[in-house]
Amino acid sequence: MIEVHDLVKRYRYRGKVKTAVLDLSFSLNDGRSLGVLGPNGAGKSTTMRILATLMKPDSGGQRRRVDIAMGLVNNPSAAFLDEPSAGLDPDAREDLCNLLLSVRKQFGTSIVITTHYIEEAERVADNIMVMDKGSIVSEGSPQQLSNQYAQDTITLAIKNARKDDLSSIFSAMSAIDESLLLNEDDSICNVQIKALHSPKVLPDILREMNRIGAEITSIDVRQGSLNDAFLRLTGNEATP
Repeated sequence: MIEVHDLVKRYRYRGKVKTAVLDLSFSLNDGRSLGVLGPNGAGKSTTMRILATLMKPDSGGQRRRVDIAMGLVNNPSAAFLDEPSAGLDPDAREDLCNLLLSVRKQFGTSIVITTHYIEEAERVADNIMVMDKGSIVSEGSPQQLSNQYAQDTITLAIKNARKDDLSSIFSAMSAIDESLLLNEDDSICNVQIKALHSPKVLPDILREMNRIGAEITSIDVRQGSLNDAFLRLTGNEATP
């Protein structure tokens, strides 16, 4: 089991102290994998260098210290991989994901991996740790993070409704984060709505449309993704 407690690392740069990692704590059971996401400068690489004993922390640390010279050779009990897919083409990234899954299954290797590829984190990691400005901002399975932070996008075509009425109705619904009138053409209003948990908000929308005598002629729902959750948590898109 990997356990990290209150990890701190600061740098002195041009006479000023910069905090790269601040009070970082997490645990990882044997044979499990953790994906670390975060924008540039979040502290991911510094954390990985400390975990791999390539750098000393200012305080805190990990209970298991493992020297890793060559990633996954010699069937290590734990592997710390800092953006191993950077610069690889899609086929090579796919091969890497398959290798990591195979090594974890065959040898019970615990894997901590940083990446800018959201799909890679979803594929390889049991849990995701999102970092920003040296600290953990959220942690959970890919599905848990998507459910908690990613907004669904609902696009409606509504007939027999005034746009002012629609604006008032959607603004008053606390479960809706944002609504946008896309266009009004031939008495049909096209509206885009962003909300967490669309299955919960859709019945309320249908009820309100029925109340004012409006008719919904089409509904399209795009489920929020882990990338949407990452953007909401950090204000940055994950870019390779």
